[in-house]
Amino acid sequence: TDGFNVIGGSVSGYQQTYSFLARVGDRVSLALDITRTHIPGGSQLFVFDQIGRLVTQSDLGTLQASAQDVVVPKTGVYFAVVSPQDVIPVLDPSGLIVDWQIAGGTSFDYTLTLTGVTPYQTLLP
Repeated sequence: TDGFNVIGGSVSGYQQTYSFLARVGDRVSLALDITRTHIPGGSQLFVFDQIGRLVTQSDLGTLQASAQDVVVPKTGVYFAVVSPQDVIPVLDPSGLIVDWQIAGGTSFDYTLTLTGVTPYQTLLP
């Protein structure tokens, strides 16, 4: 509601997806912090637009992954995806997600912090 959100979650061999609403020109930052590791491995963070096109991704992280100052290209719904290092999106030639490649068992608890989006009340008629 105020352009800032912190979410807590857990992944175990699969990805988790969160949606957020953003306005063209918003400078969105996402920070993933691993709070507890169950099965060691790294983390990744992806952002997709509402049609499933990859907007940005973090470098492979160990205890942290981030996507900083992502400029939103169009007002709409976006998806932040938290995944272990061994779970990666399969993209078609135009950058649209078509599947997930799941290859391991990394497991962790995390917090995901999102900042920089226009509060949704401002975007809704």
